[in-house]
Parts: sequence; C-alpha cells; structure tokens
Amino acid sequence: MFHLMMFEFKKIYKSLFFRSMLFILILFIVIYYIFVYMNTVRVERLMNQETDEISRMEETLSQKDQSISPSEEAVLQELLQKRKQYRHALKEHDWNALLNLEIEETELGLSNRLYESMMPSQWPSFFTEVSFLEKYKLMREGDMTPILPINFASQRTAYDISYDPPQLEETILHISNKYSSASLNFLNHLFSLSYSLLGAVFFIFLFGDLFTKEGLGRHGPIHFLKTQPLNFNKILASKLIVVLTLSVAILLGAAFISLLLGAVFDRFGHYNYPILIYGEDHTFSFMNLSTMIIQATLLFVMILLFCYALLMLYSIVTKRVALAIGLTLATIFIGTELSEQLIALDLAKYNPFQYFSVVDVVTQEMAATLQNFNVTLTNGLIALSTASAITLLCAYAITHFQHKYDS
Repeated sequence: MFHLMMFEFKKIYKSLFFRSMLFILILFIVIYYIFVYMNTVRVERLMNQETDEISRMEETLSQKDQSISPSEEAVLQELLQKRKQYRHALKEHDWNALLNLEIEETELGLSNRLYESMMPSQWPSFFTEVSFLEKYKLMREGDMTPILPINFASQRTAYDISYDPPQLEETILHISNKYSSASLNFLNHLFSLSYSLLGAVFFIFLFGDLFTKEGLGRHGPIHFLKTQPLNFNKILASKLIVVLTLSVAILLGAAFISLLLGAVFDRFGHYNYPILIYGEDHTFSFMNLSTMIIQATLLFVMILLFCYALLMLYSIVTKRVALAIGLTLATIFIGTELSEQLIALDLAKYNPFQYFSVVDVVTQEMAATLQNFNVTLTNGLIALSTASAITLLCAYAITHFQHKYDS
C-alpha cells in the first residue's frame, strides 16, 4: 500500500497541470490579500473623517445659529465631546477606550429597548445590539485590537430583516462587511470564501483525472497494475488516501502563506477573537476565531472526501475524465440547489449537500436563517461521512462486478 501511495505522489508531483494549478492558487491568495489589504479600514482614514466631522460641528456651534435651541446646542456639545474622545482613542491606539465608548453608546440605546424581543426585526434588531454589546465586552476583557470601523452602522446580524429607510440597507451592508489584513483575520476571509462550492470545484478539477487518466479499461496502464499481485481496491484506496493527504497539505500551505502575508504586511491578530454563534430561540454565544477556523477546515475536508468519493464512483462507471468530472459537478450543483427546497423536512440534517456553505454551518448562521437548528457541524460530519461511505461501497461493488465480468 505504501509503495502504491508513493507511486501516486510522484505521479501527481510530476504533473504540469498540478503544478500550474498550485501556482494559480498561490497567485489567487496573493491577489486576494492585496484586495483585503486595500479594503481594510485604517486608523488614519477614520481620524481624517472624525477631524472633518469635528470641524463641521465646531463651525456650526461658533456661528451661534438662532435656529439652534439651547437644548439642541447642549446635545451638539455632548456629541462633539464624544467625537473628540473617539479621535483621541484612535490617535493613541487606545482600543479599550474606543470599545468603552461604543459599549456606553450601545447600553444607552438598549436602555430604551428593554422590553423588546430578540425576534427578527428592523435593523438594528434587539438581537444585534445585545450580541454586539457582549462581543465588545469580550474584546475589551481580552485587550483585543478591533476590526475597524466600530460604530453604530458597522453592526449587523442575520436577524436584521428590514431597513428604514430602505436605502439604508446598501450603506449598512457595505460598512458592516469589514475586512482585516491581519494574519488570522485574513485567513478567516480566505477560508470563508474558499470553503464553499468554489473550493470544492477547485479540488475536483485539481485531482479530477487521477482515477481515470490511466484508463480503467482493458488497455489502459492501470490494467497492467491489475495484472500484478495487487488488489485493485487497494489501488483505488491508495489514490483516495493520496488526494486527501495532498488536499490537507494544500490547505495547510494556503494557511501558512496567508499567515505569513498578514504578519509581514500587518499583524498576526488575536486567536481568541470572538465569532458570533447563533443559538436556538434567538440565543447566542461566541467561539474563538482559531477554533472556528479549525472546525470549518474539518468540515471542508469531509466535503472533499464526499466529492472524491463521487468522483471515484463516476470515474469507475464512465471511464472518462471529462464525463466523470462533469457528473460530479452536476451532482453537487443539483444537490445543493434541491437542499434549499428540502430544508423543512426532518431528514434535511442527513442531506450531505446541505453543508457546503461551511462557515455559515459552523457559526449556525445557516440554521438561524433557515430556522432549522438540526443543520449543525456534528450532523454535517455524520451526514458527509455516511454519504461518503455509501458512495465508496457502491464504487467497490461496481469494481467487484466489473472484475468478475472481465475475468
């Protein structure tokens, strides 16, 4: 078995297509980091915005416009003072002071909403304000550098279902979709994008010809292996082990490059940065960023195992590279599309195609959106491993039948 695996490793390593795809992957990571870096909000930019706003407010107060009542002037003076405190905290990189200001503002806003429910509602929902308040407190306790900007408009959750006025939605979506070029945060951005259909398709193309390029018919090179004192199922098993091992190695390599880029051009970030986890009955909790990345990686590897099992099955049946890849992709696309329509069924949690939006599954945002909290990481691992096992058993049965037929 070991010799078979080494044979497969060498064959893949010598493939020009494999090397080209790895180069494209590295190039994609670098380009995406540039994009994230350019879209990361910096302290200097916020300070300039605050300085402009402070100047505008001071000018308004200095004019002593008769249309401004004494009460309005007092409010404006208070806002001006808070703006100056905010700018000073930014200038000194005093993140605790910055978080304290936001905590005070949020607590003040919540004091008028004590009797509201956590149910989905107009932005900002009660759930949004409460969850962000707890998140800011955790960040303050951990002495963490926040992802900027931190303000009222940068808060949004899955329970914000409407906006007033409607034009506000675009602004909130833009501001709340925050980027950070710090190592761990960028890795989170990269995996959130890649741990999806996009990533699965990349790996299917990367290893798509491994099971078929030798030819599974009577005249292919793999036929020579079948004539040797080797079990044909061991040949296929070695291929599956090799592609899984290489897939994990590629993910680790991508993580290393991402962390290196962030450390060189920004900072490493906080491994315990709090990530919101949705719970049943509109409850919530928080998970460390590093834990979330590990769990998401585990789920994505199980998705790859399922994809490879499908690819192996179709390769054995069709004996054609393009047809095997096409059928695998078609199965995945159709399965994920049908999953949205079957979510209300009790068996939805056993549907392996339900879990391809990896990060949304791990954070349970998908469960909250679909109102089905059976869509969890644990159920996803069970569903994908079971589906992979069944698919591999089918592949084994077909090869056993073909072996009898050939003999």
